[in-house]
Amino acid sequence: NNTMLTIPLITIILTWKGAGATALIYIANISNIDPALYEAATIDGASPLKRIRYITLPSIFSLGKMMLILQIISVFQILYEPLVLKNGGPNNASISIMMLVWNYANRNMDYPMAAATSVVICVILIIFSGLYFKLTKTKEA
Repeated sequence: NNTMLTIPLITIILTWKGAGATALIYIANISNIDPALYEAATIDGASPLKRIRYITLPSIFSLGKMMLILQIISVFQILYEPLVLKNGGPNNASISIMMLVWNYANRNMDYPMAAATSVVICVILIIFSGLYFKLTKTKEA
């Protein structure tokens, strides 16, 4: 019944749920970095920390931006975790925007409000999706 624990608990659950796929994406991106860059940096006397700072991190920076946008989009879609855990938590401490739509439609039978909220969510997600496509667009030669 502690409202201070509901959001951290949902955060832990969602982090654990998405950690595998996220790690796999980052590992795949890191494995695509040219080993010659690391070899040249080692020959030039770069420490492992400097190799990470100047080769690995800049190489995965664009992926980090893309993953941030995808995580923001996925936050708007959270429904089942707060619903299963205390039905929105004590005093609605863990209610998500999708759970709000679900409550309008299924508990209150207020379908116009559920539809209007869904349209607003859709517009927000279209904006973030456009930002995602803009960030991931490749430049053609």
